Amino acid sequence: ETPEFLTRESTTGPVHDDSFHEDISRDLATFLARGTLGASEIRLLDSLSPERAKRDNLHHLASEAERLGNRDGALEAWAVFLEHETKPTDRLEAMVRVAQIRFDLGQKDRALEGMGRAVETWKKQGCKEDRSDDKGGDKNDGESKCLSLRMRLRKLVIDWNRMEKKKPSPMLLEAYQVYLSKFDDDVEMSAWAALVARETKAT
Repeated sequence: ETPEFLTRESTTGPVHDDSFHEDISRDLATFLARGTLGASEIRLLDSLSPERAKRDNLHHLASEAERLGNRDGALEAWAVFLEHETKPTDRLEAMVRVAQIRFDLGQKDRALEGMGRAVETWKKQGCKEDRSDDKGGDKNDGESKCLSLRMRLRKLVIDWNRMEKKKPSPMLLEAYQVYLSKFDDDVEMSAWAALVARETKAT
């Protein structure tokens, strides 16, 4: 049955208040992101969210957990989001963000694997040039979501390069190659990749 607090009065009697239900389920997502976040918490959010808000709530949960530095919880949430999401661009966003989290956790091999998966998906399915929305996604003063995702991938590789500035690894070179396999028009990144290739070859 519908709980009483999710109803409102109408001329025909109590009816389910869809807007209020969506609001409190989103508040629940915000609350869950601040604590220990695992499979049980994600299932709880899924079970208490109205059907049309499930996808957005999962996105908000993952984004908020990531923003708060709850990286393990964010990985769990993005994994569930990917299980439910069917839109190619939104799936692509989740893949890119997972790759970034893996890098932040020091899991460079898995970050490289995630980058490769994202880039291959981008090549096969493309990226629809939607404007970034307000569901915890990127906001770059009107820049497209696709450009924002490209910049995320680029920043990941640049951060990796900075970390290994004194002694670049073959894995860093692979990260450049993965990025450039899709964005070969990036002259600056091509030049840096060449420098890394020369330095790794010399060691």
